[in-house]
Amino acid sequence: MRFIVAANLLGLPAISVPVGYDKQGLPIGLQLIGRPWGEASILRLASAVEELCGEPKKKPVQFYDILKVK
Repeated sequence: MRFIVAANLLGLPAISVPVGYDKQGLPIGLQLIGRPWGEASILRLASAVEELCGEPKKKPVQFYDILKVK
């Protein structure tokens, strides 16, 4: 999160995309920063990256789905 500050101050669109896990099981993300008013292009790129890195997402040991209706 500390690297997003520069993008926010400059008004640049930015997104972080999950791309996998390291050897210890911790998540790894890729941050994309686009040109001013270039939200559509980085959203398309983020979608493509997410499809290419399409390994299943891990759930924590204790996971509570608050949106799931019983």
